[in-house]
Amino acid sequence: MAAIDEGRRPSGAEAPPGLRDGPLRVSQTAGALPVLRASGAVDLNGHDDWGRALRTAPLHDGELHLDLTDLAFIDMRGITVLVDVAQRLPEGARIVVHRPPPCFGRMMEVLWPGGVEAITVKGDAP
Repeated sequence: MAAIDEGRRPSGAEAPPGLRDGPLRVSQTAGALPVLRASGAVDLNGHDDWGRALRTAPLHDGELHLDLTDLAFIDMRGITVLVDVAQRLPEGARIVVHRPPPCFGRMMEVLWPGGVEAITVKGDAP
C-alpha cells in the first residue's frame, strides 16, 4: 500500500487522500507547478493507491507533472494504470513524466511501441 512521505514532503505539499503505509510513497507539492512525486516501488501492493493518487492529482494548464526521480521500480500493471489514467484525461490534457526509472521506458516501448499521446516523458526534474 502507499504512504505519504510526511518527513520529505516539501513545504505547502498536500497529501492525496486515502493512501496507506507501504513501500510506495507519494507526495504532492503545491505552488506554481503542482507535482506528484513517487518514491519506492509501484508493485502489487500499491496499484490501487497509485491509481487513486494519479486520478486525484490536479492538472495545471492541462498537465499533470509526475516526478519519478526516487522511484526504484514500476511494474507492468503500474504502467498500465498510468496509461489508463492518461487516456481518460480531458482532450488535450497530458501527464508529463519526469525522470522515470529505466524499466519504465523499456516497458512503454514493448507495450505501447507507438507511445501514448497523453504521456510525455522528460529526463529532467520538474
